[in-house]
Amino acid sequence: MTLIDSTNNDIQIIKISGEVDIYNCNNLKQMFMAKLESGFKKFLLDMEELTYIDSSGIGILIFIKTTVSKNGGKMVVTGVKDSVHKIFELTKLSSFFTIADEQADGIAILNKAE
Repeated sequence: MTLIDSTNNDIQIIKISGEVDIYNCNNLKQMFMAKLESGFKKFLLDMEELTYIDSSGIGILIFIKTTVSKNGGKMVVTGVKDSVHKIFELTKLSSFFTIADEQADGIAILNKAE
């Protein structure tokens, strides 16, 4: 898994590439927690290049979304593709997360959340 973070005004963008599994999912959690603690309230999680996620990764995503919400923040997931999309559908996570097709759509949703 590779994590790349960037910002768009007050939005923290985290791009995930590769696989999220039991061996590396805590890296994603630690990055989100650090960004949340530094004051960010709006998060965009770009999954365009995510190829695989296991149940540990799903658990971390749920934890992150819940933690962001409890801290008055908002999170949008973008670029959910193929097998990852099927997992989101099977686990009903597509109704738990706010999902947008493209980064620009996610940014627009987060900008409306003010």
